Amino acid sequence: MAKITVILTSARFGGKYMLDLISQADPEAEVLQEVLRKGSDNTHRVSKITGLSVGEIVALSREAPEQLWDRLATVAAQGDRAVYLRAYHYHQPNNAPLWDRVRDQARVVHLIRRNLFDAYCSREVAMKLGKWQVNRGQKLDSGGTIEIPRPALEEFIADRCKQINWARDHFAAGDYHEVFFEDIIRSPGNCLRALAGKIDLPENPAPQHFLSKFDRMRPTSNADLVGNYLDVAVLDKEFF
Repeated sequence: MAKITVILTSARFGGKYMLDLISQADPEAEVLQEVLRKGSDNTHRVSKITGLSVGEIVALSREAPEQLWDRLATVAAQGDRAVYLRAYHYHQPNNAPLWDRVRDQARVVHLIRRNLFDAYCSREVAMKLGKWQVNRGQKLDSGGTIEIPRPALEEFIADRCKQINWARDHFAAGDYHEVFFEDIIRSPGNCLRALAGKIDLPENPAPQHFLSKFDRMRPTSNADLVGNYLDVAVLDKEFF
């Protein structure tokens, strides 16, 4: 019985980067994006593979996401193509029945950012620019330095730690695996090696020839980006 593989994360770039490379390593796979969020995603593709109308998909994602999951899980079990999708911790409340379904029926690959200071900086730049992704080769002005209020940073880090630890506890009893953002973004080869043994990819002798179409939002270091870096530098570290 084939399982859906859920890439669970809060890293926007990391999740898209990983799924992009998975789609290159396994061109036959059905690679979906934020299907489980309210309003869903890839609705026309999901309609094609489930037989549901776009309206039904959107309605289920808002009112009964576990039923949308059931349809997708049935498709995966009956088909011969791997199915991947991306989910964020905050797509549904922690006590949502959906997460029990995912734990019991899916393979969960939890993509974790070790450095949550870095995650906060990326979010602030994205919000400042109004862009959440950058295509490879696209030049983007980060808009100068940013100031980070320490209380807001500490609250963000505490919330993300709670999300990550909740996921570790909730999904541990299932088919659960962890990979780290800082490991996968070094190169496509590093990303696929981090996934080796965790997901079922066809053997490919030359992962170095893969190239994601997505790039990181900012090339500058945290010390160069943050105007008051000395005030918050103690939090620029690995938490996991």
